[in-house]
Amino acid sequence: MADAEPSQSTLAAPKRTRNGCQTCKKRRKRCDEQHPICGSCNKLNLHCVYGMNIRWGTTRESFEIATMPQTGLGTGSKDALYELLKGLDITQRLHRLIDTTLDGEGRTILLKFLRTGYKQLANDIAANDAWLTTQFPMCEDSKACLLSMLAFQTAIDVDYDDVFDRYYDQALTQFTKEACSPKPIRPVSVFFAGLFMCTICLSRLMPYTNHLNAVIAMAKTWMDVQCPLAPPVLEFLSLLGYLDLQTHTVNRLTPKQYTWYTYCRGQQGIHTTSGLPYSLIDLLSASDTEDSEPALLLWTMPPGTMAQQHLWEATRLAGILFVRRSRQIAIMSYALLDPDVMISNGVIINSIFVSIQRCIDVVTEQSAQFKQALMFPLVTAAAFDHDLSIASKEFIRLTIGNLASERNHVLYKGILEAIEDFWQSDDISIESTAQRREVELCLL
Repeated sequence: MADAEPSQSTLAAPKRTRNGCQTCKKRRKRCDEQHPICGSCNKLNLHCVYGMNIRWGTTRESFEIATMPQTGLGTGSKDALYELLKGLDITQRLHRLIDTTLDGEGRTILLKFLRTGYKQLANDIAANDAWLTTQFPMCEDSKACLLSMLAFQTAIDVDYDDVFDRYYDQALTQFTKEACSPKPIRPVSVFFAGLFMCTICLSRLMPYTNHLNAVIAMAKTWMDVQCPLAPPVLEFLSLLGYLDLQTHTVNRLTPKQYTWYTYCRGQQGIHTTSGLPYSLIDLLSASDTEDSEPALLLWTMPPGTMAQQHLWEATRLAGILFVRRSRQIAIMSYALLDPDVMISNGVIINSIFVSIQRCIDVVTEQSAQFKQALMFPLVTAAAFDHDLSIASKEFIRLTIGNLASERNHVLYKGILEAIEDFWQSDDISIESTAQRREVELCLL
């Protein structure tokens, strides 16, 4: 006798796929994929939304194209954005790209980005408006660059939180398309878009090193054909190298590239993006070498402002703690150090706190973004929970909380949550806590 036909209930059994609704994905619940409302959302009376499924990893995986808005106002339409762009004296080519790509909502978001949002990208003690005339025009060569700016604004602006996923998907789709282009040399604007994708992910506590590795892979076309590297290329690689530092990512989900150590060492002066001396970043990039701790202990600080010197000192000391933590070697058994220069973890941690507090005290309100570089020494000190007093933990808690509130930064709030979780758990390190929480934390 032939086997009975499968019942209707068997055919309808939910399968674990990647096509569930966005609501279930955010809740990390299995979705039965019923349309237009899945069973889980219907049962809980939740807003059920199905979206695009786009993936971009360390390899060039397949992806589905998101629908991009094509209802622009037309070239020359005179709204507030038009007037602002007119003042920037951008090219007709960029005008056409904006008009044919963005709808009314997109134009409003771009206007807000060009008025205020771009200032969140400031990375030096003093910020000015040069970015609008030097960096924004890059968009004319890359639609991904333009769309990534919109995605960035929706990522940092609570007014657009409900549309972030859509704009991120559009930017990611276009960046993937341009990054996978068969052209051997890509426009600089494509690299710029990739850095924006990293920044967007950082601002939303999303994994970012997959995008970083993609940009580094593209940049290797420069590395392979230029020796020595031209100054603009070296400057860009230095930015990638700083983002790639092993000291500044907790629970990295992709392979380390060692970009700074391989290509960027030996420069003179202060690195513009980080505000740190090149010589100090050289030592951080070599944190897994045998003599890294003695080198950090003996590092000579260059001249700088009071705020800079306090930041540099906190960073140097945090580098020493990072080396010790990563090697899990007790200070009393560290044979490479002379007993006269041995410093206990507790002394180093207290010195870090003093430098951080002094830095905060002397940085003006206009230069508040300079303080964001303090995240690395704060988190590194937090990893030594057995050396921390109740007062020390409270100092870390309050300082990170203040940094987060100043910029409404989801990343810093996520870092603080991971630290609190680590302190209350039996995890052996913050890295273990981040692995358990399935997050990639950037300390930049």
